[in-house]
Amino acid sequence: MLKAEKQMLKKLAYIIGGIFLLLLLIGLLAGEEEDVMPPAAERYALLMPCEAEAGVILPPAEQAEQDGEIIREWAQETALNIMRMSHAGYRKSLSSSCGVFSPEGWRGFQSVLKDSGIIARIVTHRMEMHSTVLREAEIAETGVKNGRNFWVVDLGLETVYTASLSGEEMRRTETELRMVIEEALPPKKEKEDKEDKENKEDEDADAADGANEENGAAEKTEETEEAEKTEENLRRIAVTQWIMTPVEAEEAEEAEEAEEGTEDAAEEGGETAPEDEKENGDESL
Repeated sequence: MLKAEKQMLKKLAYIIGGIFLLLLLIGLLAGEEEDVMPPAAERYALLMPCEAEAGVILPPAEQAEQDGEIIREWAQETALNIMRMSHAGYRKSLSSSCGVFSPEGWRGFQSVLKDSGIIARIVTHRMEMHSTVLREAEIAETGVKNGRNFWVVDLGLETVYTASLSGEEMRRTETELRMVIEEALPPKKEKEDKEDKENKEDEDADAADGANEENGAAEKTEETEEAEKTEENLRRIAVTQWIMTPVEAEEAEEAEEAEEGTEDAAEEGGETAPEDEKENGDESL
């Protein structure tokens, strides 16, 4: 009886030891997996589809010289709106702003956010971010590409990161932003043109059946032409490139120190000159 109990206890000890070793092994594997996998914030899906129609519509400028000013103001306002988001609502913010980009511009913008670590930063540390203008937007280049106008706009931004709960400032960065903006056609335009052509062929065929149908087709054609004229007076533009270049704090400090050093040297030179002149004067005497 005693022998049987000892054997049973021995088996139970083996079972408990095996379970302990199994749990220990699982823990070690989980730890290795955590080391290999990136932080949770970096695993958030950033390639979000954009359901909005690509580009925004701007009214034409009354005068040609006002055209660049309209683009410049729109670009600066758009940049400030986009560079404002929080850890809790960044997806909603991105979804609401994706319509200002072309499809390729939207993909590139998301890559910039991922590479810069902005999303990972605000999600991991539960922060909010907002930007202000350090250097007003200016049009660096303009021209025509593939039959469409384009503008290259540069501006300087300062972005402040604050804790969502306390509002305490956690980080401050400076960035040079370049936006490439191009005139864009609506994605549905080609399909609409094809449908209009088919409708016109149907209208021409139906017109042969009677004068009433001809009059109706003529009225419809006039309405279509009027709508096309109205659409031609509006411009659809989209951001095709979004390039962010961080301004390193060390570079800014070095530039500031160099400037201060130049000023100090100038002041020292101005102060020592009279003394040298005085010494030279004393020697001559």
